[in-house]
Amino acid sequence: MKSFIQLLIFICFIFILNSCDKDEDVSSGNASNITVTVDGKKHVFNTIQVSVYENDLFVSREFWARIDNKPNRVISFSMTDYPDSLEHRFIYSQDGKHYTRGMQGTYLNSHFTKNSATQLVGTFSGKLYDLDRDSVSLENGTIHIIY
Repeated sequence: MKSFIQLLIFICFIFILNSCDKDEDVSSGNASNITVTVDGKKHVFNTIQVSVYENDLFVSREFWARIDNKPNRVISFSMTDYPDSLEHRFIYSQDGKHYTRGMQGTYLNSHFTKNSATQLVGTFSGKLYDLDRDSVSLENGTIHIIY
């Protein structure tokens, strides 16, 4: 009887190990991230937080992205879907400085290929400015967020 119970435990252990599919692994290519080259250096923002607010007039989503959950570099943006338009705000923060669209009319160029209730996929690039008019260049930005 004792060997039967040990065999049963061993079979259950093997079953548990094999039931985890590699596609379910967070470190797989399906993980959410934002990748961008900031002033010539590539960064992968892999810690993503999403907050969604819905009412009868619009759906608003707030996104925050960090590198390994560290606070020194943060990308935050919001998207508000109205029945006939889409508005978004974008802020890049680095070591306590906050960069957003420039005073001189420069904008962050963005293109979204998927914008649904559970996924956001797109690209972005451009130059952002802080209040002292210091700039940061964001190039080859990609967004792949599943929530």
